[in-house]
Amino acid sequence: MDEAEATQILQENVHLIERVVKRTIRDTSIVEDIVQEAKIKIYKSLVKGSRPDNIESWISIISRHTAYDELRKVQRNDRNNDGFIEFHRHRSHSITTNPEDKIISKETVIQIQSAFSSLDETTQKILHLKYNGLSYKEIAKQLNCTVAVIKTKVFRGRKKLAQQLVSKQEVYDNELREM
Repeated sequence: MDEAEATQILQENVHLIERVVKRTIRDTSIVEDIVQEAKIKIYKSLVKGSRPDNIESWISIISRHTAYDELRKVQRNDRNNDGFIEFHRHRSHSITTNPEDKIISKETVIQIQSAFSSLDETTQKILHLKYNGLSYKEIAKQLNCTVAVIKTKVFRGRKKLAQQLVSKQEVYDNELREM
């Protein structure tokens, strides 16, 4: 199928794509992005191959699966961030300027620095670049490696940091209880 035909099919079915994604994803802030991603997948598939028998059904399936992929990605990121969120929530529930809180704040920074320095140098560099706004692709290009390697390093690095911070928090809480 040529590009003009694929574009026309997309234009004729854009409302179907939007409806399927909206039904699957309740968060309206990301629906537009997922619709765009689904349109790209559909377009590429149409240009590469032949036209499916039931185009509407096929478009619905691709749209729904794209939405499910995004949900899985969000859930995976949420699980990775749970340790950080729990650690931060525990520490920041009462932010005041009294001397005790200032000391605890300094201890928190020291714990985070300690956990970060325990990572290997490459992972530290990748996490630093990622949290400074670079995309996986930009980091991979800068470090001369694949995007898959970068994603793996970010995932494992964040997981290790979260585990270390949570375990340090548990030790700290136990010490406080024993006092």
